[in-house]
Amino acid sequence: RLVISQFNPKTIRIVVYAKEKIPIDISFKEEKIIFSKEITSQKKTEQVGKISEKKQDQKTEIKTKVLEIKKQDKKTNNEKEDQGPLYVLDVDKISNAVVLNLSDDLDEKEIAIFETKDQKFRYVVSFKGVLEGNRKSFTFGQNTIVVTQYNPKIVRVVLSTPKEFKLLKKLDNKNLTLGFHAQTSSQSVDKKATQSFNKTLSTR
Repeated sequence: RLVISQFNPKTIRIVVYAKEKIPIDISFKEEKIIFSKEITSQKKTEQVGKISEKKQDQKTEIKTKVLEIKKQDKKTNNEKEDQGPLYVLDVDKISNAVVLNLSDDLDEKEIAIFETKDQKFRYVVSFKGVLEGNRKSFTFGQNTIVVTQYNPKIVRVVLSTPKEFKLLKKLDNKNLTLGFHAQTSSQSVDKKATQSFNKTLSTR
């Protein structure tokens, strides 16, 4: 609503009423004063404002997600630290392996394994933990398994044998089994077959 009135003998006052603030464009053409609403400018301002708000919301959302992930990672790490170290409570010997009894669950990803070949074939298995008691050594004929505290934070199990072998590893809840796969060697089978063949020849 636009009201034109004589404010005083020398001044004319023009008042524009609106429910909300609107941009007014005032221009002069010849002997005329033109009042118009800046519709285009307002729309552009609104669009720019909406785009800016959207971008700001996206940035805030990304920051929130990153913060949540960091908090979760920190919480997980703190929980692991609060739980304390993993303990090897005892080591039991079975027919062809040893069973490490653990104080807590061990993840497969936490176990490191590598093999070496010099005078003997060896598998070296390591994981973070503390061995209760002293170094433990077990003999299986010519094969041996040694469990030691490699350093203050790492438990190491070394399996060695004169011949190449396949590692037996089984992780079941709080038990880690490490040993030698029971092999029915092809050499033994060939030997029996040769003996049988020779016996057949001698009877002819």
